[in-house]
Amino acid sequence: ELHELLVKMEEWEIKAQICLESSGMQDMSVWEELLEEAEGINAHLPSKSSVMEILKKAKDWISKAETTMAEEGQSYPYLETVEELVNRGQQQLVKIEQLPKLEEIRNSAVMWREDVTRIFVRKNSPYTLMETLIPRPELGLAMLKQKKKGRDTSLPYCVSGVKLQGNVDSASVVAAFKRAEKAEFEAMLQLREDNELKKQMNTPDSKFCVCRKPLSGNMNECALCKDWFHVSCVPLAKGIVRGSNTSAAEKTNPNTYLNETKFLCSLCMRSRRPRLDTVVDLLVSLQSLRVRLPEGEALQCLTERAMGWQDKARKMLQWPEMQGALARLSSLSLRASEAAARQKTEKIISSELKKAASKPELNRRVTAISPLSGLHSSKLEDVLSEDSAPSSPV
Repeated sequence: ELHELLVKMEEWEIKAQICLESSGMQDMSVWEELLEEAEGINAHLPSKSSVMEILKKAKDWISKAETTMAEEGQSYPYLETVEELVNRGQQQLVKIEQLPKLEEIRNSAVMWREDVTRIFVRKNSPYTLMETLIPRPELGLAMLKQKKKGRDTSLPYCVSGVKLQGNVDSASVVAAFKRAEKAEFEAMLQLREDNELKKQMNTPDSKFCVCRKPLSGNMNECALCKDWFHVSCVPLAKGIVRGSNTSAAEKTNPNTYLNETKFLCSLCMRSRRPRLDTVVDLLVSLQSLRVRLPEGEALQCLTERAMGWQDKARKMLQWPEMQGALARLSSLSLRASEAAARQKTEKIISSELKKAASKPELNRRVTAISPLSGLHSSKLEDVLSEDSAPSSPV
């Protein structure tokens, strides 16, 4: 009987070692059968405690996964929690059927975040996607200094004192974003006022641009923060050009203002500006994810903010005062376009008349068609007299 017991012990230990040393995962049933067989051996088995520990960890993981993944209609966990579960599940020696489902949820969320990053984050941008979407806690150079300090990526994102992790409810998140939006708006108003006053005073101690140097050379004013930036430090973004009516003298003036260009400095222009319908498509796909993302909640709040502004602007444009101003602006724009077209036509006709005036045999025909040319007779005479006058020797 003792020999038979030793044989059973050796056979069981061999089976246990094969499972413990296997590079792949074994089904739950394999481990449970192994433990059940050990219970029938009335002897100390060195590997039995290891098998029991593995089964305990696997069952604890399953229990944790089932309680974490909320039922339909309830709040889903954050991606960070799901990633932690997936990492722990991949370290198990037990093959768990819930693990592939969680991996699929994790992968879908990561792909969605990558899509949003590609749409919003500018090439070579120093900002992360989350920093691009949330209201800025710091503005101007203070934001740049904060960015240089770096952020501890192990810590959760925090908006107005609310950490985007755990079981924080959506209402608290939305309220936190509203507070952050209000704080950003008030800070921007104060920054604009300070920068405009700094420009007016322009004392020897006044510092401008990211280089923190005085006004000098060609500079642009940011349409948002109202600070001034050297072209050599913060060049115009690709595709933005100066107004065609800017003279050479104005271009070299250190106080040049680009009236026809909405210049945004690198501190204010954090991201690309996709179309609203593109953002709506992202939000629709977000609803299909069974996980919460801080970036998703930030995008939702940002979209609501943009649509709220759009609604206010639409209502404002319906005011009688605005309607009258738009009508006058449209009339002035039409007159300006007509004047520009007329001036261009007159230049073309004048050029052709000069060519014709150089040929005496065509003078009679030119005089005959002049009333139809749109040029006044005095102007025609000037053209002809200029061309027929003797050239200067100088």
